Amino acid sequence: MFNRGSNSDGRPPDLQNLFQSQPAAQPSAPAQGSPIMPPVAPVAPQPVTMPTAAVAEAQASHVSIIGSDLVILGDKITVITKTRLLVDGEVRGDINGKEVIIGRSGKVTGTVAANSIEVHGHVHGAVRAQSVTLHPTAHVDGDIHNQVLKISEGAIFDGRVRRAKDASELTPVLDPAAFMPKQQS
Repeated sequence: MFNRGSNSDGRPPDLQNLFQSQPAAQPSAPAQGSPIMPPVAPVAPQPVTMPTAAVAEAQASHVSIIGSDLVILGDKITVITKTRLLVDGEVRGDINGKEVIIGRSGKVTGTVAANSIEVHGHVHGAVRAQSVTLHPTAHVDGDIHNQVLKISEGAIFDGRVRRAKDASELTPVLDPAAFMPKQQS
């Protein structure tokens, strides 16, 4: 009735079909000392979702991404990254990082400070970096403090440019503790 072997074609028997296709048998007493085991339905494997190409590339090259569907806003918000940050969403707050790229759909309202900043989207606020690049789709409404500035034809810029006398003036603050309120004793 219930064999553990293979079918004649070498495949293991299908448990669902085995229980459904067998005629109803009279219950018999189990052998002495053998436990009664209920039939177990096979479990379907769960699909594995693979990351998108952009996420996989970001993970491989240590890039943090604020995606186009993400909005970060609030009072006194500061985003800090010690690697590269790609902003394709909206940030209403300050950004401090090693390298910041404002994507075409990216919008930042606040100060952007980094060693290197590339703007493809919109920035409404100050931009402070050793190297600042405004691409043809860039729109910056605020002052730029830099050592090296590249503005492509087509970029829109409304503000003042100030070249820092000392490069240390442009160093971004990457220590979160520097932004914490001081405790009174």
